[in-house]
Amino acid sequence: MNGAYNCNDNFKEFRTWSKGYIKDDIDNALALNAVAIKYSRKKEYEKASKIYYCVYQNAVKQAHPTYIVAGLNNAAWYMQVT
Repeated sequence: MNGAYNCNDNFKEFRTWSKGYIKDDIDNALALNAVAIKYSRKKEYEKASKIYYCVYQNAVKQAHPTYIVAGLNNAAWYMQVT
């Protein structure tokens, strides 16, 4: 995700080909992470922090260690910025 979607700050939309991704907590975490990145780039840090916490909440449901840590870390980081 990071290399393909964030290369040179050229952020791409999260693409899906079916509605099945809505049922998957990790896909939701990925989509929310993309939204949070957009808010942080617009310097809307409070919104970004809240969405990053939602990333964490979705990742915990499937025990996805990368997004659990990233969600909490980013939520805390952007909470400090505000």
